[in-house]
Amino acid sequence: MVWHHAPAPKDLKWKVHSERVQNLRQDSLFKAVVLSHSNLQLKPFKVSRQVVAGTNYRYECVDNNKKKVEVVVYEPLPGQGDARILSIGGKEYTE
Repeated sequence: MVWHHAPAPKDLKWKVHSERVQNLRQDSLFKAVVLSHSNLQLKPFKVSRQVVAGTNYRYECVDNNKKKVEVVVYEPLPGQGDARILSIGGKEYTE
């Protein structure tokens, strides 16, 4: 897997932020980054975060067929660029 900007160290744990995506910031980030891709019809139900040089968010989602899908979104530090999808289902995502 190729990480852009902020690789997640292997020993760095994911902190479960909430059992459900309730935080307005996390919900807004998901909608802005993931749902802006019309081919991605996913609904998040759980989110974890990992602080790196910015923050990685791991959203556990379900698709239209009720299949679980993990999406990792990287949000850089302010002024360092836009948030973007790093991986979907464990595979690097390239637009």
